[in-house]
Amino acid sequence: MAAHDPFILPLAEVYKATENAHPAALNMMTLWRTVTKVSSPSLLAIDITQGQAYFTVPITEGNATIQNILWGRIKVSSQLISEFELFVNRGKGEDGFAFDVENLAHNFKRWQTPPTNRTKATRDQLARLAASSFNANDNFTVNMASDCQFTEMGWVVKNAACNWMSDRPTDLNARTVVIDEELGIVVTAGVVPGKVYPYATFSAFIPDSMKSSQATQDTWYSIQSSEGYIYLIEPMATLATSFNVFQYYDDQLQGEQFLVYLTSPRNGTGWA
Repeated sequence: MAAHDPFILPLAEVYKATENAHPAALNMMTLWRTVTKVSSPSLLAIDITQGQAYFTVPITEGNATIQNILWGRIKVSSQLISEFELFVNRGKGEDGFAFDVENLAHNFKRWQTPPTNRTKATRDQLARLAASSFNANDNFTVNMASDCQFTEMGWVVKNAACNWMSDRPTDLNARTVVIDEELGIVVTAGVVPGKVYPYATFSAFIPDSMKSSQATQDTWYSIQSSEGYIYLIEPMATLATSFNVFQYYDDQLQGEQFLVYLTSPRNGTGWA
């Protein structure tokens, strides 16, 4: 990518590729034009059975002094890369969550080096976890490790613990992207409808499934706007492509990550 030449890769004769959820030929993507440095992956999970890999990696674009987060998956068929699903987040506004690229490698180190004496989960257990992640009606029981690490776009959330929420978003068309049996890492991908709400002069994405959280912000917005609070963004509908990443061993959830990229709502525009 830093060489700006995708055709040096072992590509399949016909491949699928998206950048931030829209399809494009690799050589027409912004990433292959702007990236000047790619660091080592902060997180790498490989599913040998499916021939897929998930990664999170800091990148530098142009002569910038700050880094961005490149994340997504590739699929390999017959030793050729047949699918690219790439996302790049350059700040909080693209995901509606926290954002930390500078500490990405440090925060994800524990994911790549689990204890050697751990009890590994079976592929069936990890598959059950994956199936439940985007289905709030699934009765798979998830126990939390006392030191389970919760991150949003690389940021370790200190004031919120891992939580298998009863109001988590449901997408029955969600995909299981990776099951890494060695590391106990599961990656699922789904589409989540929601709204971007104001938080003072900032904004945050809240899924529609989290009705009480949305109601709280609706009330806050109504009060603040009536009192003349300035510089509030109006709540707007959106869709989120969400990759949920979990690490599971010793019969407990050890880590939970949400990586999100916001796109237009289902009707195609937030201005309709």
